[in-house]
Amino acid sequence: MSAEKNVLGAVLGEMVSLNRLDLEASDFTESKKHEALYSLLLNRWAQGLPVAMVSVVGAVLSDGLDECGTAAYISSLADDASPVGVGRYVMEMRSQSQKRKLSQKLLAIHAKLDRGMVDAHAASVEMVTAACDITDLSSTTMDKAADHVIDDLAAVAEGQARAYISSGIPEWDDNPSFIGVSRQGMTILLGRSGMGKTSVVNCMATGMLRKGLKVYAHGTETSTARRLQDMAFSLAEVDGRAWALQTKQLADIREGGGDDLDVRADVEAWYDRVAHQIEWLRSKPLTITGTGLTVEQVCAKARQLHAQGELDVVFIDYIQTLKDSSGLGVRLGDMVQQTGHKSGMLCQLAADLGVPVLITAQVSGEKQGSAPEAPPMFGAQFSSRIHMDAEEVYAIHRPDYFRERDPSAQVAGPKNMVQLVARKRRTGTLSTLNLKWTGATKWVGDRRLLAARPPDRLRLVD
Repeated sequence: MSAEKNVLGAVLGEMVSLNRLDLEASDFTESKKHEALYSLLLNRWAQGLPVAMVSVVGAVLSDGLDECGTAAYISSLADDASPVGVGRYVMEMRSQSQKRKLSQKLLAIHAKLDRGMVDAHAASVEMVTAACDITDLSSTTMDKAADHVIDDLAAVAEGQARAYISSGIPEWDDNPSFIGVSRQGMTILLGRSGMGKTSVVNCMATGMLRKGLKVYAHGTETSTARRLQDMAFSLAEVDGRAWALQTKQLADIREGGGDDLDVRADVEAWYDRVAHQIEWLRSKPLTITGTGLTVEQVCAKARQLHAQGELDVVFIDYIQTLKDSSGLGVRLGDMVQQTGHKSGMLCQLAADLGVPVLITAQVSGEKQGSAPEAPPMFGAQFSSRIHMDAEEVYAIHRPDYFRERDPSAQVAGPKNMVQLVARKRRTGTLSTLNLKWTGATKWVGDRRLLAARPPDRLRLVD
């Protein structure tokens, strides 16, 4: 669907207000029908008449303006229109309009100069004047910024939006020092190997799905199927290692020509529980991509989902192992520059789409020391930039990890807990949140606090 059709359809479908478009009828050049229709809409708006599709079609029919199926054409415009991306379409139309008008002015000045109607100096003054009429469409004006902030505040005040989105973990959302995840910018989940970064991300993603959020999760070290499996095992409260042992035991017994009803009953029960959770995930608005994508490909997928109205939050697990880029200005093989490039791209993605981007990051020098504390804000491997790009930085720390490897070590921190340490926030205080850790099923938080929601659907992307 073209930009002009989408804009007209969004107005007729009451998805966008006409007075917010900042367009003229002459900006519609694809078809005379479009120009005439927009003129009609502007006239009706000026008279205080409705510009919804039913009213406009009725006016066209009653005024005898239904030439060549105009009413049917108007009706078709609202069918495929979407409120998502209208701003981009308006920007595209305004940009084309500016190019066209500037080209016409310059051609007219050139003709006057050729005919000797003006000298070179006068022509140059006219050219500069024409060029000065062009506005920078990539910059947000103060009026637009103020309108956006007021609209957002109103939506939050009326309960149509939240200042923070749900983290998917009830204890996180209910804690007054945390209250969820920032809706703006990039959030970093920083941790050493074995701290449970992926488990935290999986639990957050499934919890957000329960809240009705549309989730895109990209795993740099796992396939689509593997992440789906891990999420299903955690939801089903099935220990993956115990499942592997039980199925191996049953296979060994059957290879020997025997059977064990108890073992078979356990395997079947666990299978049913995991399969049920896979179907639950299938029903949710979840998109998963797996290893092998560059940051450009991940951003392109996120933008596609956003344009389709299928994106509320992005997870990247984890940033350092995103496939390296080789575009202009990026030196392939330089891990520091690559990581900075990826951080900048994802930060820009969050700003462009207005959705939170949550990223796990590995810690540098993690082998130093037998029982370290939660990593510092600036501890991301191969980067001194990630924490500066981020809206929030949380350090993930699990003291039991070090106790298990050295029982004699004096390790501070609670048992059977994952600690979430706020290292950076643009707003709010820095504090620590202790979340229950169930290692066997890789679950973070108290399951009893979760509430089920009706299913939607899942798309899997290889």
